[in-house]
Amino acid sequence: MNNLKEKDPTIRFWNNLFESLGESEGQTKEEIIEELKEDGIDVERVIANVKKFIQMKKDEQRLAWQKKAREEREKKLKLLKDLKSNINSEERIKQILTENTSLTENQIAIFYKRFKTLSEKDKESVIEDELLLDLLETIEKEEK
Repeated sequence: MNNLKEKDPTIRFWNNLFESLGESEGQTKEEIIEELKEDGIDVERVIANVKKFIQMKKDEQRLAWQKKAREEREKKLKLLKDLKSNINSEERIKQILTENTSLTENQIAIFYKRFKTLSEKDKESVIEDELLLDLLETIEKEEK
């Protein structure tokens, strides 16, 4: 536990802040602020930085699901592209599915058997789907 305290900059910050406060029991807020100022601490700046840090962490938590969803979508897009570019190679498709999914060998065999029976029109549809995903990805990157 001590090791965590030494490594985490947030914990170190709070520990240092509380150490610099010393024994403040019985002191008023104004007395504590005056003492900190005498020690060369810009109290207003510290408070502003703490508020900014708290807001930043709140924003990170609020947006974390979006980042995870984007990563998942990119992973699936890559899988789709890999499958499309190897549409005529049974071994490569099996390898891609083995490396990128939790499907069993039997499930992969069933997938490939069904995949092979797709008509040319259905295969073209897969390619069109990929083009739509490419378009969405391009738009998304332009907005950043």
